[in-house]
Amino acid sequence: MSFYSENAPENFLCPITQEIMTNPVITKNGITFDRHALKLAIRQSGPKCPMTRAPLTMKDVVPNLALKSLIEEWKIKETARKENARQEKIRQERARFESLR
Repeated sequence: MSFYSENAPENFLCPITQEIMTNPVITKNGITFDRHALKLAIRQSGPKCPMTRAPLTMKDVVPNLALKSLIEEWKIKETARKENARQEKIRQERARFESLR
């Protein structure tokens, strides 16, 4: 599981890998997958959607740019949130240490 996946909104996760998508693509049926995971699924199982089993090739998908932007924005905010939490923990440890002196 990646640095981000544990707190990620469910719609940021690829239904195949359950990891945050880095290159989301949307099918003609409206299902979004990570491009790499979908390519592998089609290569392994044939030209069909892993979710619906409807015919599907990589030519049938388009980038989901809106979702990609939302994911990137969320990652920036999540990184800042985690860094702030880390800094707060350091401050608390220093204060605890100082109180023991």
